[in-house]
Amino acid sequence: MRFSIFRHLRRSKKNQSSDPRPVFFTLGQLTTEKMKLQQDLYEAVDTITSLRAQLAEYDFLLAHFQSRESEPAFAELQLEETPSSSHSSQISPKTSTIPTWIDDIWLCSGNDSPLKDAEDQWEDDCPEFALSIASHAICSDPFLSPAEEMRCRVFVAAVLHSLGRYEESNQRVEVLLQMISRHYLFDGPHSKDITGIAHFIQGRNLMALNQVPEAYWSLSRALSTPGYHTKARDYQKKAIEEFTRNEAANGSASPTVSLRPLLSWIDSESSICSDSVHQLDVFLTSDVHKNFSQTDCDTQVPAASGLGARTFVDQLFCVPSTPPIRETRLF
Repeated sequence: MRFSIFRHLRRSKKNQSSDPRPVFFTLGQLTTEKMKLQQDLYEAVDTITSLRAQLAEYDFLLAHFQSRESEPAFAELQLEETPSSSHSSQISPKTSTIPTWIDDIWLCSGNDSPLKDAEDQWEDDCPEFALSIASHAICSDPFLSPAEEMRCRVFVAAVLHSLGRYEESNQRVEVLLQMISRHYLFDGPHSKDITGIAHFIQGRNLMALNQVPEAYWSLSRALSTPGYHTKARDYQKKAIEEFTRNEAANGSASPTVSLRPLLSWIDSESSICSDSVHQLDVFLTSDVHKNFSQTDCDTQVPAASGLGARTFVDQLFCVPSTPPIRETRLF
C-alpha cells in the first residue's frame, strides 16, 4: 500500500515536469499570425484609401460632365478651336503658322507685331530686356495704337509671371481688365481677345499662388481665345488634379476652401460660357485619372460610395444641400 502511494506521487511529479516547449511554440505561432494579420490590415486600409481618392475624382468629373451636358449651350461639341475672326489678326497670334509658346505662358505674335523684338529677347532668355522693351513702347511709342498698347500691357504681365513675380503680374492683369471694362483706352472687338489672354495669365498666377478654384474660373475665361484653348484646358485639368489631391490629403473639405464661386456665372458674363464650350472628352481623358492614381494618399478621404455625384460634389465644395440653386453650373 505504501509503495503504491509513492509510485502515484512519483508519477504525478513526473507529469508536472513535462516539457513546456510545445506551449512556447504555440505562443510564438500565435504572435506571428497576429503580426501578419496586422500587416494585411494596414495594406487593406491603404488600398481602400487609394480607391476612395480615385472614386472622389470620378464623382467630381462625372458631376461636372452632367452639369455641363444639361445646359442648352452643350448642343454641339466642337473638336477644333473656333477660327479667329478678321479682327483677331491685330490682337491674337496668327493661326496660319505653327504657334510658338514662350515659357508656356505667351503665344508669340506675327512678324509685324510691335512686340516682335521683345518676344525675340524673351526667347533668347533675356526676359528683363524684353520687359524693358515692352514698357518703353507703352510709355514712349507715339504710333502705338490702343489695341497694341493693351497687348503690350498683357505681355508685361506674362513676362512678370515667367520671372516668378506672380502677385505683381496679377496686379497688372487686374488693372488691365479694369481699363477694358471701363473703356478707358479702347472699346471694340479686340478687347475680347485681350481679355481672354489676360485671364489666362491670371489663371496661371493664381495656380502658382495655390488659389486653385479661382484659377480654374480664370482659365475658363480664356477657352474662347484663339490659340489659347488647348493650353487653358490643360491647365484646368491640372487644377482639377491638384484640388482633388489636396482634398484626398486633407481628408475632408475645409470650411475656408470652397469652389462655390464656380457654381454660377455672372449674368453679365454668361455669353462667355457659350463661347467656351468645347469637346469635354478631352477633359475626361485617362491622363487625369492616371496622373492622380500615381500619387500616394496617406490619409483617408470621405467615402463617396452611396452618394450621388451631385451630392458628393456639393459636400466636397461645402455647398448647402438645400435648397438647390436654380440654373447652377459646376463651373
